[in-house]
Amino acid sequence: MYNNNKMKTVLVLILALFHLTTVGAQIEIKATIFDKNTNETLPYANVFNQQQLFGTATNLEGYFELPNNQIGDTIVISYLGYKEEKIVVGSTTIKTIRLSPSSSRLKDVVVRANSDYLYDLVSKIRNHRRTKIKKAKTYFYLETYLNKDKAEVIEAYYNGNYSNYSIDELDYKKGRIGVKTIRNRHFTSTESSRLFSIHNLFSKSNFFPSNPLSINKKMLLKNYSLKLNYAYQEKEAQIYVISFDPKDNRSDFFSGTIWVDVDKNQLLKINLKVRNASLHPFSIIGRNDIEQVDMAITKYYQSIEGKQYMDKIHFNYGLTYSDRSENKISVNSKAFIKAYDYNNQFVLPYFKFTKHYHEDYRNLTASSYDSVFWSKNTEFRFYDRMKMIETFIKENLFKNKRVFPQNASSSYQPHLQFPYLQWSKERVKMGQASKRRINYSKENNFEVDRYNFNTKLYFDINSIQDSLIFQLVAILDPLQSFYYFQMEKEDHAFVNMYFDLLEIQKRKLEMELLQLTNPTINLMTELYEKHLGLYAETCKLFVAETDRGYNAEKMKKWNDYIFKSLNVNNYAFFKLKK
Repeated sequence: MYNNNKMKTVLVLILALFHLTTVGAQIEIKATIFDKNTNETLPYANVFNQQQLFGTATNLEGYFELPNNQIGDTIVISYLGYKEEKIVVGSTTIKTIRLSPSSSRLKDVVVRANSDYLYDLVSKIRNHRRTKIKKAKTYFYLETYLNKDKAEVIEAYYNGNYSNYSIDELDYKKGRIGVKTIRNRHFTSTESSRLFSIHNLFSKSNFFPSNPLSINKKMLLKNYSLKLNYAYQEKEAQIYVISFDPKDNRSDFFSGTIWVDVDKNQLLKINLKVRNASLHPFSIIGRNDIEQVDMAITKYYQSIEGKQYMDKIHFNYGLTYSDRSENKISVNSKAFIKAYDYNNQFVLPYFKFTKHYHEDYRNLTASSYDSVFWSKNTEFRFYDRMKMIETFIKENLFKNKRVFPQNASSSYQPHLQFPYLQWSKERVKMGQASKRRINYSKENNFEVDRYNFNTKLYFDINSIQDSLIFQLVAILDPLQSFYYFQMEKEDHAFVNMYFDLLEIQKRKLEMELLQLTNPTINLMTELYEKHLGLYAETCKLFVAETDRGYNAEKMKKWNDYIFKSLNVNNYAFFKLKK
């Protein structure tokens, strides 16, 4: 289920213009949320259907769309500093809603700017930050603009690990990416989700400027000016809103605003901003000439069992660099992450993702596009952007294509063109190892230690509408594979047939899974483990019999088996002697 924000701080919905579209019994809500007093829109407000258990968030203009509601459903809208609002879905169009704020300003609170009290208050947050780890289903979205043209869209889901106001780790579940080529260049965020996990409010970092929570009180007094903007009462809590600015306008310090519960010394929200940051986590692959980086980060927290945990983060950044022709290139990204369900977790893919550079990019492109997941998973989405996301990714989808066409003979493309290779009838060619590496490896008396094919069977299970949906993909990981022999056509056939055997085993597993009458996740994973064991035994026999492809009789035997199973003739493709 989607975990609605239960914080004491709630949304005041002042004015909402609703457009209800009824399709059968389903009603789509389209609304913009405003502040009553200022008439300003409220970005990233939480919107949740209590009966259908799905939700969304407003965009930067305070607008949201929520489809597939039923008459009588209760829509809950919440936002820090405002009263929580509940709206019952009806058949009639609701055009205007006007509500009064529930939180009252504390007019008698007077705190002199830069008084020790504010510094003590901010410092005490550090002493109350310890919390145990909690996991939550997590949604991630990013869009990037290259010189104002949309160049990239990423949408992904994770199991998030949260503690101490931070994201400890994001365990990848499912994602998709679209990258558009603009004027013969494209921009890809290879480590996009790590922006969120490597930024810890309470630690100094080589990747981000300091903030009032990352330094001790002595350094805080020396480097920051604090000011109480206002205070307000919300139920039993007193909330102080404190702005902070570096005294010397330094680019290695964030400025921003903190929302703090003064009675519990708990952080409710913080926004951070910096222009021309001297510390940042960005780099352009192959270049080191970023000229300017601007960042704006806002983090929201929610109360769970009396402790503060991540609710959502929006992270906007812009950077400027010069290309090889000295042209100025402007890159702007808007990223959003939401921990939307602390009561449930995803069943993660049964697949050992390789920890390596460009990890997000590798994870996003590991498996085939899962159309069932993206059409059926509705727990949390930016519904107002779904048409744009679907269209952009469909037109610019990074597909896991094969890199060696069927008619290739002697000219092969580099095998690292794609981070993971999915099986297809087109053939793979391992890159030729250097002579030095080959000669060095000859010192190993065991020939089998001179090569390794990191083949993996990607297996993902999703529980959707009372059904268990699975996805299976046979994968070769080139970065974890090596072959320290001179590559001849026999060697190429040997490599491909090894990979073919995994595809055969995958298809056998697929048939068994489809024949299950009462499938469970445990039963399905037991079958998966069984077939991994069978594949290992098959490969062991294949390696023992074929002598790396140079035992013609046994290679012919295995080629016939593969041809019968997959209609792939390695003998013909690599022109082996019969």
